[in-house]
Amino acid sequence: MKVLVTGGAGYLGSHVCVALAEAGYQPVIADNFSAASTQVVSRLGAIMKRPPLLEHGDVLTTGWVLDVLRRHEPCCVIHLAYYASRLVTVADRLQYLANNLTMLASVLRAMEMHGLHMLQVASSAEVYEPVSTDRRTEHSARLPLSSTGQVHLMIENLFEGIRDVNPAWRMAVLRHFHPSGAHASGLIGALPLRYNPGLLDSMARASMGSVTQLDVYCQHPNTPDGTAVRDYTHVMDTARAHAAALDALLDYDEGFTVNVGTGQAASVLQVVNAFEKVNRQLVPWQPLKRPLVETAYQVADTSLAKHLMGWQAHNRLEDICTDTLRWNSNNPHGYETITG
Repeated sequence: MKVLVTGGAGYLGSHVCVALAEAGYQPVIADNFSAASTQVVSRLGAIMKRPPLLEHGDVLTTGWVLDVLRRHEPCCVIHLAYYASRLVTVADRLQYLANNLTMLASVLRAMEMHGLHMLQVASSAEVYEPVSTDRRTEHSARLPLSSTGQVHLMIENLFEGIRDVNPAWRMAVLRHFHPSGAHASGLIGALPLRYNPGLLDSMARASMGSVTQLDVYCQHPNTPDGTAVRDYTHVMDTARAHAAALDALLDYDEGFTVNVGTGQAASVLQVVNAFEKVNRQLVPWQPLKRPLVETAYQVADTSLAKHLMGWQAHNRLEDICTDTLRWNSNNPHGYETITG
């Protein structure tokens, strides 16, 4: 069965395509390559042993999405197309909000016109309220601080409203907890020059000298070492959760929302120590002297994902560090060259 993956050439989307192929599905990439490299397609072909199907276009154009749906007849759409921004000004934030909600609305309109009512979307741990030090369950309070969390909460609320109007819709919301790392082949990974690189990629760049040092905020009063505690999940575990969610959607009459994480807490300094052990080299870092608004503790309760989808993460923090280092070492300029 075919699965349409919007944003399928991006960081998460490319890994989801690999996981879908592993599970016996045929991914169809829909991407305009505004934030991805066309080299992803050939590299996916090398990993999957067959080239993925590609539709080069913009999901903001509803007619184009509808045409893609009619030609491929996918069983489901996994919506991962995402507009990123530095979010420096009010205009940046408004553009970020408008683009992401409009992209989703365009996909939903095309699906409704085509009569396809099975959809997955990526949400994030950013939707949860920031003060709790308990593991987040799917019923934990949602009160996002960040623009990313606010957009994801709007999307989740939109899904709830659509389901109320048309019960034919089956929707899965996967709340990601910090996808990190890269495919073990070293062929696909995160773009090193993207707006907001994750902690692991930032450490890799610091250890390679691409950036001077890693800045770490060390004044959280309710964490063991004063640094933020997170649930870092290997991107391939996150990708395989989407494949497992598709299996579940095909079996269940209703949609669901699940956390996708490991359930394991790791502070920033614990991640630094793990990375240094793997890399056998110190990561240059300094404590931030200015206050930084961020959530101190963000760790998932993953029991519902295991119950509903039979899914759980298998990679360790050391695996994330190893694969992050391999990707960044082999691809210091992203998809321009491979040196390893």
